[in-house]
Amino acid sequence: MVDFFTLLLILLTVLVLVSFVFIKNKKKNVVNQSIPVVSNCYPIIGHLLSFIFNQSKFVLDCRQRYGSVFQIKLLSKRMTFITDPRDWSTVYRNPDFYLPADDLGMKIFGMSASHFNHKEFHDEEHRLYTRYLQSNGLNGLTQKFVKYLRQSMSNDKATFENGQWKYSGLLELSHFMVYEASTRALFGDIKPLEFEKQFKIFDKKIHYFFAFLPNFIYTLFFSEALKARQSLKKIFSLNVHCKDESEFIKHRVDLIQAHPELFSSNDIGSSSVGMFWASLGNTVPATFWSLYYILCDQKALDDIQQEIQLYLPDNELWTSEMLAKCSKLDSAISETIRMAASAIILKYCRNQTHIQLHDQRQLTIEKGDAISLYPMVCHYDHRLYPEPFKFKYDRFLANQQMLANLELEQEKIGSIGFLPFGYGKTMCPGKFFARNEMKICTAMILKYIDYEFINLNDEPEQSRYRVGVGIAPPEHDIPIRYKYKSFSVIDENY
Repeated sequence: MVDFFTLLLILLTVLVLVSFVFIKNKKKNVVNQSIPVVSNCYPIIGHLLSFIFNQSKFVLDCRQRYGSVFQIKLLSKRMTFITDPRDWSTVYRNPDFYLPADDLGMKIFGMSASHFNHKEFHDEEHRLYTRYLQSNGLNGLTQKFVKYLRQSMSNDKATFENGQWKYSGLLELSHFMVYEASTRALFGDIKPLEFEKQFKIFDKKIHYFFAFLPNFIYTLFFSEALKARQSLKKIFSLNVHCKDESEFIKHRVDLIQAHPELFSSNDIGSSSVGMFWASLGNTVPATFWSLYYILCDQKALDDIQQEIQLYLPDNELWTSEMLAKCSKLDSAISETIRMAASAIILKYCRNQTHIQLHDQRQLTIEKGDAISLYPMVCHYDHRLYPEPFKFKYDRFLANQQMLANLELEQEKIGSIGFLPFGYGKTMCPGKFFARNEMKICTAMILKYIDYEFINLNDEPEQSRYRVGVGIAPPEHDIPIRYKYKSFSVIDENY
């Protein structure tokens, strides 16, 4: 309910401002005959209410009614959705479309704009992603996560009396499993529990920062989130390098410090906060959904438990290779992400341009308009995924072969039909580490924790306000109780 009244206040405040823009630009509006325009558009605010209150349902309903291409209006901005994956490469190849990376960095994390278009810096940063967050470079990070998670679980277990149950929520447990272990694995001995509250405050409102609202809106309505963000920036600015930090963070911070002409001292903290949130903001809710779906599916639970007992030993730090052997767990994680990922891939048009679609239609996109690619539409397309609203843990067992053979209307589209981590330059660089974290947390719970759901009735729904920003948490947490089995802690000196 808090979000509803916050939105209402924001809309009332913005209404006056936007009305002037609306009146000023009314004569300049271009009627685009090449793109179907969604009806029921309210004056000034356009389709904003429908879009915010249930984004995925709104987009899916529009696609069913208007086809694979349609246009909506959000306040004074036009946004064209292109939902057929056969047309996405055309959008990506068009040089008139650009990513609003500088807007995102400035609005969400308070960075300056000086480095966003610096190609040499970003090329070098990308090499760090490849070197430390993929293939062989991923093992050290994965093993550190396992080590720190076991330590967190051991500390938690020490608070239990023999046979005692602890009452919690599944999302709360997921946060506990990921937050401290992931932060320590990346940033080292930075004492993440001391700023956990600030992270939760900022994360709870992060979707509003993705909305590109006027700056005064954040000052008026989100002062607590701004204070939390500023506190996090200060913490990371004062802890630029910490003992036992990952090689990835060490070299990334060194790269930033090597370019004082691009980064101020404030930017170093802002950049670290961005990396900090990116490492947790989607992984925590993704872990919730993977646990929920697997724990509610007895067949999946039995098969995955057998697999992790076979391939994930008790007294070793699990590696990426060990996790890769757990093919059923991997398939279940992919299926979870298919069902839960809802990120919008957004681009803006710098000049009027034309797009030729796979069916030979030609679209005209006006300067300043937004283009939106919404992979979730593909993930719920029954032509690609039979029974798309049903969790099938073994759907991706033949992972690469299955994705390579995806077809639409007898036309092979391949893995572009599965884009939970973005596409092209929007691809999440930490996707392999995030998947490993999800697998490890799920395996740890299945191996070392007894659990019971409390009053599990209806399937939880994703938070409507968070849909569109990666993987949304549930609208409400699911109450559970849990207790520990025996398990070992890895040697501190590893």
